[in-house]
Amino acid sequence: DRSRRMSKRVATPGKSSAGVPKSVTKKARAKSPMARQSMSVSAVNVNVLERESWVGKRVGKFFPGHGNFVGTISYYAPRTDTYMIVYEDGDEEVLTYDGMAEIVSGQYSSPPKQVTSPLTSARSVYNPPTGATKPEKTFGGDESVMSPPQQSTGPLRNEFTRLASVTTMERKWIVSPNIAEFFCFLTSPAYAYPCSLWWTHTGTMTQAMHLALLSCLLTATFSTLYHMTLTKITSSLDAGVAVVTFWVISLLLMKVTEFQTHLAVVFVLAAIYTYSWQKTAKISIVLTLLVVPTSMWTLCNNGETWAAMSFAAGVVCFILDRQHFYPLHSAWHLLVSYTCYRSCVLALRFQA
Repeated sequence: DRSRRMSKRVATPGKSSAGVPKSVTKKARAKSPMARQSMSVSAVNVNVLERESWVGKRVGKFFPGHGNFVGTISYYAPRTDTYMIVYEDGDEEVLTYDGMAEIVSGQYSSPPKQVTSPLTSARSVYNPPTGATKPEKTFGGDESVMSPPQQSTGPLRNEFTRLASVTTMERKWIVSPNIAEFFCFLTSPAYAYPCSLWWTHTGTMTQAMHLALLSCLLTATFSTLYHMTLTKITSSLDAGVAVVTFWVISLLLMKVTEFQTHLAVVFVLAAIYTYSWQKTAKISIVLTLLVVPTSMWTLCNNGETWAAMSFAAGVVCFILDRQHFYPLHSAWHLLVSYTCYRSCVLALRFQA
């Protein structure tokens, strides 16, 4: 009897071997967690190129009671289907695709005609009324979407682990789900290239040169961590240590070898970045421009023209990436690393 019942189930048209209608089993599979995840990932990948086209656009968002504020779409994270807006006052906000679509639908490239208040500058187009303050834009409900869930232990920890507001053009979390900017991550260790001099010139190095090579090693470390995680604290450490490296090497090219002088410069730079660690982009550019021109002149006058040209090419790659023309930040890593290496070699020649 049991065998006859089993054969009936198998032979019944339109039903599975378990006697359940096939349409029901298909729906069950479609509703399974694995199926839903696969469908959602596929939907994101289909439109990823279209959604990335919004990166770099200027948008405006209205905050009730405070007015409109201008920002730029900094980057798109395909893995989570979310965007980051960096507002003109330095604040940032993370939005889902649906939320960003509502904002982009009202996109503009010039101040709207309905604004009748006097404009004092381009930055004041959407400033709030006098005495009003804009509500703080935090990750809020999107925090668990942009990054793995993490237990909050206080405002400072949240600031350390939030996503950096300034990133490269490279597509995020595409090659690996654990590495945000894969190619920048791969090229960041190149900053440690000058450290190879520890194996070839150990006996002839001054303490200042050891400090320069150590700063190169730290730059490689923090740059790798930053491009892997995109957290604010690693971004600030990457920028700060990179500027320290430029300054120490530039002092060596100026034939300043006193270790106390180098330490004093490091302490001053460390104090500056500790005080303003939340906004380091502009400070880093200004501090770099104070010493790099002199270093480039020294390189050209001492037979290291290729090193100077390599740095200039790196700067072009950096600017093109920052201005959203082409993702060349990884090339900046390689070109600047070569310049740092040749600069250290020239500094050792000066000491000989």
